[in-house]
Amino acid sequence: MKDWWSTTYLEVVADRRPGALVHYRCIGDNMLEGQPDGELTKSGVVECLEGDPIQGGSPRWNYTLTLPCKPNCPLGFVLNNDSTTCFSFSDSPTEFGLAGAAQKCGQVGASLAVLREPSDLAFALQGNFYYTAHTRRGNTTVIPKLPDTITCNTDCDVRDEAECVTVGKNILFRAQDCEDPTTHYMCMVPQWCPEDYRRHKGFCYRLVNHVNNFTEALALCENDGAALTYPETLDALMFLTNMIMEEVIDVNTNQKTAMIGLNDATGEWTRGGLYAPDAEVLQIADTSPPDTHWRLLTVDVSTSSYNLTPATLAGGGATWAICQLHGPLGECLSVKLTP
Repeated sequence: MKDWWSTTYLEVVADRRPGALVHYRCIGDNMLEGQPDGELTKSGVVECLEGDPIQGGSPRWNYTLTLPCKPNCPLGFVLNNDSTTCFSFSDSPTEFGLAGAAQKCGQVGASLAVLREPSDLAFALQGNFYYTAHTRRGNTTVIPKLPDTITCNTDCDVRDEAECVTVGKNILFRAQDCEDPTTHYMCMVPQWCPEDYRRHKGFCYRLVNHVNNFTEALALCENDGAALTYPETLDALMFLTNMIMEEVIDVNTNQKTAMIGLNDATGEWTRGGLYAPDAEVLQIADTSPPDTHWRLLTVDVSTSSYNLTPATLAGGGATWAICQLHGPLGECLSVKLTP
């Protein structure tokens, strides 16, 4: 069980007379207070009111808090035993392996699941194995660490050819290829990201520097088990724009740029169906002049506005890039040849 104060902030005055205020705030994504069948709130102020003088009533609070704050599980998710995390188990496998599993979870504001105790698998279906956030990609050990209480009786060696840790009913795990299209996936909220990543609506992002072109940028992301970010919505583009404004140090004071993964190098914008950019994003990306199939996210410093600038594999002079977990590895940066 998490410490009570890890999910709830309270500012309580010593005075309990009418007019006294209690400030509260739930800490973390999807964390709310309240009754499941009643009003749920993220933060607010509770006030002590005068009692009814005719009835001789005592002072009373204008709202009854239900603490500590707990996750508000989205539709299709179930709350775990210690009421700190919501899990969901997919009904079908994902065609694109671990990368597709991360996409599916991110689309509902969740991340791939991190297991902490055997009861987290209570709702897994017998016979299914599920992708999780536990993987050795980009590391020499499994990150995040799998609990010792999750055991294995076959395919237990997490290695280069089997870097993904999948889990199943009866508290079992197995090591397997991260591209397997027959494996289901397990999502969770609040979402999890590694410490050096920033999280936003189910996805994990990280800015990297000192890269000279798209090939180097992708290789650096892949070293972390990630890929160049593939923004699919205007909201994602705005979040990435704010990241660039806050973190990118550029000698060019007029604009800041970073390499991203959005491209039509194979003749379309979805990377074979893994991604699904909105029409608004594609409108900004526009068409690609010859040999400029990749995109830079370019931010105007004075207005904080952004654009998607066509670029060649050389990177257009950008030295920053944005990585996104968990990405497809081994992507070949090449242009589709016209017969």
